[in-house]
Amino acid sequence: MPESTYHQIHFAWAEPTLLGRTGPGPSASSLPEPEQPALRSWRDRLLPALTADYRALLPGGDPATRPETLWSRAYPDGQAALVYRWPGEVRSAHAWAIVGPARGLTLPRILALHENPHTRPDPRRPPAPGWSAMPVLSMPGPWERTAAPGAVRTRDRRAAETSVEGEPILVGAVASALHRPDLPVHLTLAPERADLWQAVQLRFLWGMHRVLHDVLTPPDAVPAAGWSWSFSTYEPALGGEDSPHLAFAPPTSGRVSPFRTPPAADHRKVAERLVEILRDEGGDALAAHLAERGVPDAPTFADRRALLSDWLDPAPRPARDLPPVGDMSTAEDLPPVEPLPDEHETLPDPLDGPPETLEDLPEAEPPGEEETGPRQPPGTDVPVGRIAVEPAGTGPGEQGPGGDREQGELPQEDDVLWPEQPRPLHDEPAPGPDTEHPVLAPRPDEPAEDRTRRPRLAPAEGEEHPLPEPDRSDAEPPVPEEPAVPEAAVPEPAVPEAAVPAPVGEAPAGGGGDADTDAELWRIREERDRYHAELQGLRRELARLDRPWPDLDGEEPGAEPAPRRWPGRLAAALLALVLLGVGLEIGARSGTGALDLLGMLGDRFVQSL
Repeated sequence: MPESTYHQIHFAWAEPTLLGRTGPGPSASSLPEPEQPALRSWRDRLLPALTADYRALLPGGDPATRPETLWSRAYPDGQAALVYRWPGEVRSAHAWAIVGPARGLTLPRILALHENPHTRPDPRRPPAPGWSAMPVLSMPGPWERTAAPGAVRTRDRRAAETSVEGEPILVGAVASALHRPDLPVHLTLAPERADLWQAVQLRFLWGMHRVLHDVLTPPDAVPAAGWSWSFSTYEPALGGEDSPHLAFAPPTSGRVSPFRTPPAADHRKVAERLVEILRDEGGDALAAHLAERGVPDAPTFADRRALLSDWLDPAPRPARDLPPVGDMSTAEDLPPVEPLPDEHETLPDPLDGPPETLEDLPEAEPPGEEETGPRQPPGTDVPVGRIAVEPAGTGPGEQGPGGDREQGELPQEDDVLWPEQPRPLHDEPAPGPDTEHPVLAPRPDEPAEDRTRRPRLAPAEGEEHPLPEPDRSDAEPPVPEEPAVPEAAVPEPAVPEAAVPAPVGEAPAGGGGDADTDAELWRIREERDRYHAELQGLRRELARLDRPWPDLDGEEPGAEPAPRRWPGRLAAALLALVLLGVGLEIGARSGTGALDLLGMLGDRFVQSL
């Protein structure tokens, strides 16, 4: 049978049937006579649908009032069948089957066949008996592609709102399928509501397909184990091995819920949210949400169900360090409570010292220079980087404000460490013959003219200063100095005897400590000079930037402004043009050429000399 061909078979009372028997059986078909084995195979497959006894379950009443039913099933070999059944007496009951590949008999295509008047069987016009007496059908298209505008959204909303006996049935069916897809979903329905034109069953089947198709049977993943899209709109007897997975049946006495098996509550919230999206947004929007979260691409049904739970019903995170409910510790499991000390009992004082049982800890090593910086030179109490200063009027062996203190002794708390009015850091008076500032001793290789440009301190014998002499050529223009403080108001720091510079060529008598102090003072003064030079350069640059733009054309940064020579050159050019015009005018009036005129002027100039 070709994959795009769908055959029709009509089952009714015939004498004889196409298989050579008298009684109910295939009376007409679109199959040719050579396909008799295929017809026999389909007759055997459809026996569960054809032998349903409505008289036993629905006794009494007019057989014509029994509902028309729709039955569908797919088989493992890729074939499927759709059967219309009209129950009645043995000679009046008949069925109409459409058989072919399963991919063309999905629920949307079945709806397209059912709602198309050209393909839907008409019970009042049965076909003529015989082989090839019925037309061959092509693969139907999905119903939603041929539906009127807005019909799909309307069917989605009505499917979400379908109820039986006042109870919505789609939510419970979806929850049951998510919980156990291998178990069938069977519902009860009164016979007077089971007619296909009331559309209760078809709306329910449409809602199940729209909600669960991409979850249970996605095209590119493993389907849920045990699930089947086989259905029956009304089945007189359920519970057999060949019972459809989705089916409606007559109600039984004493049953309140329309579900023959109550739905599980495990996935109820997920089912409610899915049906809400179907009702409010539609099946296409629901499919887009599922695809966005990767549900159809998950390999197994368990993974797809977990993605749904994380999206629609995320589990709350358990609280940390708390035992689960129902597993609380008893009083025997808790640790014993330590008794409080007696009010007459005295606790050990932690300030009394460590107990005698503790071992002696190893003595810590003194920190190195990488932790505390350069160490203090031996033989001096002045830290590295600071100059030793004593109060004014105090020298070695003299008594100052701090009382009697020997040389090298640290000052006490009440000693005056600094004068009341400190000397300015950058602007100090230039050293003169009357000043008593400590000066730097000249170096042996220093020129005589440079010795007056800096203060002098006595360096250690043989010590070289790594820093070069600062260049003061860029110190112009001079910066206006602040008014100097009178010497009487500035207390002079007293330099210890060991820090007094020795005469040139003689070694200092204080040892190496004074040389370190002098070198440190020399380094500080040179850094000060370099700072002043950089400050002057910045001030000149700021003054240049404050000038108007026309004055800066063609001028390099830091260069002196070029004199303006263009006015003089312009005046000379104008004077030459005036002289030329006058000479031409004189020559034109006197009839003398330009060369003759120049010769006459030259003769007169020579005669005047």
